[in-house]
Amino acid sequence: MGATFLTYVTIYLLCMFKIIFGPTMGYAAGLHPLETVGLTVAGMMTTVIIFSYLGEKIKEKFLSKYFKPKKIFTKRNRRFVKIWRKYGEIGIAFLTPILLSPP
Repeated sequence: MGATFLTYVTIYLLCMFKIIFGPTMGYAAGLHPLETVGLTVAGMMTTVIIFSYLGEKIKEKFLSKYFKPKKIFTKRNRRFVKIWRKYGEIGIAFLTPILLSPP
């Protein structure tokens, strides 16, 4: 009973970080496919809910400490706006492969 519960919790927590851990660990643990799917979806959705409701607070608290806000009106941004206004969407689509490398 305790080992099975620990397996479920481990798979659930791993799925909160990377979804591929669910199917691989569930198969390795010998769990039924429906159990594996349930744990994978539950772990993934827990992360989605946490970041949906707490994402803005996390961003304000942690990212603002380590990263400075970027300038909005830089030379580069002004150049992009100028090109956008002059040539529109078709011009941007044409110039993107020339200005930026494909990779």
